[in-house]
Amino acid sequence: MPCSISLTFISPKLLYHQKGRRPSVSMMANSISTSLVGFKNLMETYTLDIHRAEGRKLNVPLIAPFTIATSRVERVENVAIRVELSNGCCGWGEAPVLPFVTAEDQDIALTKAGEACDFLKNYHGMSLGHVLTEVGQLLPGHHFASVRAGVEMAVIDAVATSIGTPLWRFFGGVSNTITTDITIPIVSPTEAGQLALKYYKQGFKTLKLKVGKDLNADIEVLQAIRMAHPHCLFILDANEGYTSSEAIQVLEKLNGLDLMIGGMVETRLAMGFAGHLAAGLGAFKFIDLDTPLLLSEDPVLEGYEVSGPTYKFSNARGHGGFLHWDNIACLR
Repeated sequence: MPCSISLTFISPKLLYHQKGRRPSVSMMANSISTSLVGFKNLMETYTLDIHRAEGRKLNVPLIAPFTIATSRVERVENVAIRVELSNGCCGWGEAPVLPFVTAEDQDIALTKAGEACDFLKNYHGMSLGHVLTEVGQLLPGHHFASVRAGVEMAVIDAVATSIGTPLWRFFGGVSNTITTDITIPIVSPTEAGQLALKYYKQGFKTLKLKVGKDLNADIEVLQAIRMAHPHCLFILDANEGYTSSEAIQVLEKLNGLDLMIGGMVETRLAMGFAGHLAAGLGAFKFIDLDTPLLLSEDPVLEGYEVSGPTYKFSNARGHGGFLHWDNIACLR
């Protein structure tokens, strides 16, 4: 039963981080420095002049409730962030909010995003690197990591848009496509088998299975999925649901670990940014950027193209996707 595993008692969401932590883009730049030489140079040489910055609630219903070991999600309740430079170029970011994983709830995330946006509007003529450092100090540690990630997305997207470069080239240019897995939440064996068959027909070859509530039930679900999709690869995600001894038992049964990139429950704003990063770097064997496929609505206009599990990024500047900002109620 070939598989990778994401147990998330030490979660590998974006590169790696402990509970509730989401590494900053600047941290990732340092982690894979050989692929981001251009990005690191731009951190020092590009001077930012931010004209506007704002955060708003971003609420989107799911097709069906999303159950993991530690929580149940009915809808996306994130925070969208928009940054506009003095030259008119805009960047977009998204701060995810997921109960029991991120430290912030939506109201706290919106408040902290507002504070970061006020900071950005009051400072001019700073280098990109200095701005990201200041944002990191304003939103330190894991308590505000999701907001920090969203603000960084918006700033970097604005810069990439300003210099006329798509993000996947900005991050290394290895490829302009990725192939994602798709997630099966904690459901009955029958439901899991039905979903696996559905995703098999859509072309998904890797299934990420939420586990961790009941080890025996997990095994039954795995067996049902294997019957419906005999040749799929598995990623097991316990979301801190396994004990240390249970996690070791599972790890002892595997054929090796590779680098994986994933996210929270996000729209195509954040998933697109992560997808650009994965495509540009070309460093991830397992890609878990499927949550936009689980939403009943797509608030993001343009952006990457989707064909089953494959995402294709164009040569549009920056992220390539955006929101109708005026259609999002300003609830600050």
